[in-house]
Amino acid sequence: WEIDFIINRGVIYGLWTTVLAAVWAATAKLLEMMFAKVIGIGAGPIAAGLAVLGIGLIFGPLRTRLEVWVNHNFYAHKLNLSRDFVEFLPEARATIDCSELLQILIRRTLEILHILHGAIFLKDAADRLQLAEIQNLSPQAAQSIDWEGSLKLLQKGEVIQQSGHSEFSLLVPLMLQRGERLELIGVLALGARQDGRQYSIDELWTFKTLANRAGTAIYIAQLNMENTLKVRQQITALEERVKLLEARYPPEMNPRSDRG
Repeated sequence: WEIDFIINRGVIYGLWTTVLAAVWAATAKLLEMMFAKVIGIGAGPIAAGLAVLGIGLIFGPLRTRLEVWVNHNFYAHKLNLSRDFVEFLPEARATIDCSELLQILIRRTLEILHILHGAIFLKDAADRLQLAEIQNLSPQAAQSIDWEGSLKLLQKGEVIQQSGHSEFSLLVPLMLQRGERLELIGVLALGARQDGRQYSIDELWTFKTLANRAGTAIYIAQLNMENTLKVRQQITALEERVKLLEARYPPEMNPRSDRG
């Protein structure tokens, strides 16, 4: 029974409908009074039509503001991607190390949603999922996942609930957008909630959005690491080459070395 989801949407859309109706009625009445002084009788339909146009302008923004207000006051634990994971925004991706990004993802997810433990698995060069980060759980316990039964669904971007799994209740695919297709680059595996509650439909959709952002951010961080490593290797190779040249041609053999 997704009662939290039903209550959340009921409160948001109930307030939304009430406010829109009140604004429409007040606007229509005010416009009718104004037009009545100008054109006389028969101003009601014109005022009602203009009031509908005015409602159309605030239709979307009002719903967004009401949703933010309801979630802030009644669902403070709800995951807010822009607030809680600013590291996944485009302007921050190039400045954060991959290992630090994984730690932020797993730690904040557990803290915000009160989850007992979690782990992150990333694909290696052989397309095998390897444990990359873990919190509140032993590596041996994290390795107990059977990927064969869930890998096909994960590759499609589906969030999987595992009611019978002893360690992880939820598997969230970390996806990377490549053109028009999504590619699985890793998995965020989450344990049970501290209060024993199940994950709601709303939370599953939020996890799916988070996974897409996190997958892109992790991929960029990995590229940055690889590029940094290549640059360091090139610098090391150049330094060794300079040392070899200095050993082969010492300063005393250079005819210009004694010139001032």
